[in-house]
Amino acid sequence: MGPEVKKGLNKKSTLIEKIKRSVGLGFAIAHFYGKNSNNEDIDTNTAKDSLYTKNVPSDSTKKQAIIKEKGKAGINQILLNKKNIRMEKK
Repeated sequence: MGPEVKKGLNKKSTLIEKIKRSVGLGFAIAHFYGKNSNNEDIDTNTAKDSLYTKNVPSDSTKKQAIIKEKGKAGINQILLNKKNIRMEKK
C-alpha cells in the first residue's frame, strides 16, 4: 500500500516514515495542512513552528564540523532565550 489511503495519508508507510525522520533530524522542512479527527482545519509548518532553525548551505550538509557548529549555536541560543524569559518573569 502506498502513502495515500482513502482518508488521508498512511502514516505508517515507508515514505512517510522517511519524511518524518528527515524532518525530525532537521534535514527537511514540512508543511502539513488538512483536517484533524474533529474535522477542524490544521496547518503546521516546521520551518515557522520550530524553536530554532538555521540554514546550512547545501554544499556543507555533509561536513560534520559545520553541522556540529550550527547545532551547538542552536542549543546555546535556545538556552539563552530560556534564560531571558525566566529573567523577564522575575
